[in-house]
Amino acid sequence: MATRRSSRLVIGLAVVVIAVLTACGGDDESPSAGSSLPGENSGDAESAMPGAQAVRLPDTKDPDVYAEAIAELVFGLSPADSYVRGYRDVLLGAIDPDVVGDDYDSLVEVTGQWIPDEETWDRQAEQGLRTSFEVESVVEPEQDSATPDGPQGQVARTVTGVQSIRYEDENDEQVRESEPRSVTVWVHCPADRNCSLVSVPEDVLQ
Repeated sequence: MATRRSSRLVIGLAVVVIAVLTACGGDDESPSAGSSLPGENSGDAESAMPGAQAVRLPDTKDPDVYAEAIAELVFGLSPADSYVRGYRDVLLGAIDPDVVGDDYDSLVEVTGQWIPDEETWDRQAEQGLRTSFEVESVVEPEQDSATPDGPQGQVARTVTGVQSIRYEDENDEQVRESEPRSVTVWVHCPADRNCSLVSVPEDVLQ
């Protein structure tokens, strides 16, 4: 992948951000990828940002639809026209109310790895980083390991698709790349309320 060879630009998406930054030694001049929701940078700056995108998850009782939306969020981070802290708000707000204690802390830590810090995000924004994720399949995976602690009735879904990336390199030339991606999430969709996020094991994000 070209971004891993670049000395100036490190493009990372979701958990891939951490892997790329580690491989490249965390280049100070490189941005890492992330996305945002309204209300997590200074309000005046956010409201003035042209083309700012509001990140949202659907109100649905369909686990396939909800898992797909989670995947589109983590693989569709676009610093060029979004705010980093908004993405964190959406992910934290998506956590099921029955996920508490150590399970909650673990999920917060994992989701936090998907999104870069604000300084890195700003560098990516300057390079016009935009990403999108086209879903190809949503399936129920084989349960090789125990279901995580949490509410009864939770289900797992593996979402697979193609992530597309656009940014400007050091010569101000447009770079376009695409890679297959996959993520498995556990969601809870009870009859009396909409779906929520229960767990995303670190080893299932690829």
